[in-house]
Amino acid sequence: MKRTKEIVTATVLAMVIGMAACNGANTQPAPAGEAKVETMTVNSFDIEISSVPYAKYQTEILKDCDYYIDGLDESDSPAFVFIAPAGKSVYREVADIQADDSQNVTITVRESTATVIGSDTNPITQVKIYPFPASVTVVDENGNTLSGN
Repeated sequence: MKRTKEIVTATVLAMVIGMAACNGANTQPAPAGEAKVETMTVNSFDIEISSVPYAKYQTEILKDCDYYIDGLDESDSPAFVFIAPAGKSVYREVADIQADDSQNVTITVRESTATVIGSDTNPITQVKIYPFPASVTVVDENGNTLSGN
Protein backbone atom coordinates (compact mmCIF):
# COMPACT_ATOMS: atom_id res chain seq x y z
CA MET A 1 0.00 0.00 0.00
CA LYS A 2 2.83 2.37 0.93
CA ARG A 3 4.60 1.57 -2.37
CA THR A 4 1.42 2.36 -4.39
CA LYS A 5 1.03 5.65 -2.53
CA GLU A 6 4.64 6.62 -3.42
CA ILE A 7 4.09 5.75 -7.10
CA VAL A 8 0.86 7.77 -7.25
CA THR A 9 2.54 10.73 -5.52
CA ALA A 10 5.51 10.56 -7.91
CA THR A 11 3.19 10.34 -10.94
CA VAL A 12 1.11 13.31 -9.78
CA LEU A 13 4.25 15.32 -9.06
CA ALA A 14 5.64 14.53 -12.54
CA MET A 15 2.35 15.56 -14.15
CA VAL A 16 2.27 18.85 -12.21
CA ILE A 17 5.86 19.66 -13.20
CA GLY A 18 5.16 18.71 -16.82
CA MET A 19 2.01 20.83 -16.96
CA ALA A 20 3.84 23.78 -15.40
CA ALA A 21 6.60 23.45 -18.00
CA CYS A 22 4.08 23.31 -20.85
CA ASN A 23 2.17 26.27 -19.46
CA GLY A 24 5.39 28.28 -19.20
CA ALA A 25 6.22 27.51 -22.83
CA ASN A 26 2.83 28.79 -23.98
CA THR A 27 3.19 32.11 -22.18
CA GLN A 28 6.52 33.06 -23.72
CA PRO A 29 6.50 36.28 -25.76
CA ALA A 30 6.60 36.03 -29.54
CA PRO A 31 10.09 36.08 -31.03
CA ALA A 32 11.41 39.47 -32.07
CA GLY A 33 11.26 40.27 -35.76
CA GLU A 34 7.94 38.59 -36.52
CA ALA A 35 6.03 40.38 -39.23
CA LYS A 36 3.30 42.75 -38.16
CA VAL A 37 0.12 42.26 -40.16
CA GLU A 38 -2.48 45.01 -40.42
CA THR A 39 -5.98 44.18 -41.67
CA MET A 40 -8.79 46.46 -42.77
CA THR A 41 -11.83 46.69 -45.00
CA VAL A 42 -12.01 49.46 -47.60
CA ASN A 43 -15.17 49.81 -49.70
CA SER A 44 -15.92 46.02 -49.63
CA PHE A 45 -12.26 44.99 -50.13
CA ASP A 46 -10.59 42.92 -47.43
CA ILE A 47 -7.02 44.18 -47.16
CA GLU A 48 -4.00 42.77 -45.36
CA ILE A 49 -0.73 44.74 -45.15
CA SER A 50 2.56 43.15 -44.10
CA SER A 51 6.30 43.36 -44.71
CA VAL A 52 7.96 40.33 -46.27
CA PRO A 53 11.59 39.55 -47.10
CA TYR A 54 12.71 39.58 -50.72
CA ALA A 55 12.50 36.29 -52.57
CA LYS A 56 15.30 35.78 -55.13
CA TYR A 57 12.97 36.01 -58.15
CA GLN A 58 11.58 39.36 -56.98
CA THR A 59 14.92 41.10 -57.42
CA GLU A 60 14.67 40.66 -61.20
CA ILE A 61 10.98 41.65 -61.33
CA LEU A 62 11.54 44.81 -59.28
CA LYS A 63 14.79 46.02 -60.84
CA ASP A 64 12.99 48.39 -63.28
CA CYS A 65 9.81 49.19 -61.37
CA ASP A 66 8.55 50.19 -57.92
CA TYR A 67 5.85 47.53 -57.51
CA TYR A 68 4.17 44.60 -59.18
CA ILE A 69 0.83 42.81 -58.85
CA ASP A 70 0.47 39.05 -58.65
CA GLY A 71 -2.30 36.55 -58.04
CA LEU A 72 -2.93 32.84 -57.73
CA ASP A 73 -4.14 30.67 -60.60
CA GLU A 74 -7.59 30.48 -59.05
CA SER A 75 -10.79 32.27 -59.99
CA ASP A 76 -11.22 33.74 -56.50
CA SER A 77 -7.58 34.75 -55.99
CA PRO A 78 -6.75 37.90 -54.07
CA ALA A 79 -4.38 40.43 -55.60
CA PHE A 80 -0.91 40.57 -54.06
CA VAL A 81 0.78 43.95 -54.51
CA PHE A 82 4.52 43.88 -53.75
CA ILE A 83 5.93 47.39 -53.22
CA ALA A 84 9.72 47.59 -53.35
CA PRO A 85 11.95 49.64 -51.11
CA ALA A 86 13.03 52.97 -52.51
CA GLY A 87 16.64 52.55 -51.39
CA LYS A 88 18.99 50.60 -49.21
CA SER A 89 18.06 52.28 -45.94
CA VAL A 90 14.35 52.94 -46.55
CA TYR A 91 11.27 51.01 -47.48
CA ARG A 92 7.82 52.04 -48.62
CA GLU A 93 5.15 51.87 -45.95
CA VAL A 94 1.41 52.09 -46.71
CA ALA A 95 0.02 55.46 -45.61
CA ASP A 96 -3.50 55.11 -47.03
CA ILE A 97 -5.68 52.89 -49.23
CA GLN A 98 -8.70 54.12 -51.15
CA ALA A 99 -11.15 52.19 -53.35
CA ASP A 100 -13.80 53.67 -55.62
CA ASP A 101 -17.15 52.22 -56.67
CA SER A 102 -15.62 50.94 -59.93
CA GLN A 103 -13.34 48.59 -57.94
CA ASN A 104 -10.16 50.65 -58.56
CA VAL A 105 -7.73 50.70 -55.63
CA THR A 106 -5.17 53.41 -54.92
CA ILE A 107 -2.40 52.71 -52.42
CA THR A 108 -0.51 55.71 -51.03
CA VAL A 109 2.96 54.98 -49.64
CA ARG A 110 5.57 56.93 -47.72
CA GLU A 111 9.25 56.22 -47.36
CA SER A 112 10.35 55.07 -43.90
CA THR A 113 13.55 53.77 -42.41
CA ALA A 114 13.91 50.01 -42.16
CA THR A 115 14.15 50.30 -38.37
CA VAL A 116 10.46 51.20 -38.30
CA ILE A 117 9.67 47.50 -38.61
CA GLY A 118 12.78 46.29 -36.82
CA SER A 119 14.63 45.02 -39.87
CA ASP A 120 17.72 46.05 -41.77
CA THR A 121 17.00 43.70 -44.68
CA ASN A 122 14.88 46.15 -46.68
CA PRO A 123 11.64 44.18 -46.77
CA ILE A 124 8.98 44.45 -49.43
CA THR A 125 5.60 45.83 -48.42
CA GLN A 126 2.93 43.30 -49.37
CA VAL A 127 -0.69 44.35 -49.74
CA LYS A 128 -3.19 41.52 -50.17
CA ILE A 129 -6.51 42.68 -51.64
CA TYR A 130 -9.62 40.48 -51.84
CA PRO A 131 -11.48 40.31 -54.13
CA PHE A 132 -9.10 41.05 -57.00
CA PRO A 133 -9.69 44.74 -57.92
CA ALA A 134 -10.28 46.13 -61.43
CA SER A 135 -7.03 48.12 -61.13
CA VAL A 136 -4.34 49.03 -58.61
CA THR A 137 -2.32 52.25 -58.61
CA VAL A 138 0.48 53.01 -56.16
CA VAL A 139 1.35 56.65 -55.49
CA ASP A 140 3.70 58.47 -53.13
CA GLU A 141 2.54 61.04 -50.58
CA ASN A 142 2.86 63.80 -53.16
CA GLY A 143 0.48 61.99 -55.54
CA ASN A 144 3.20 60.90 -57.98
CA THR A 145 2.37 57.55 -59.58
CA LEU A 146 5.03 54.89 -59.03
CA SER A 147 6.04 52.62 -61.88
CA GLY A 148 4.33 49.25 -61.83
CA ASN A 149 4.89 45.96 -63.56
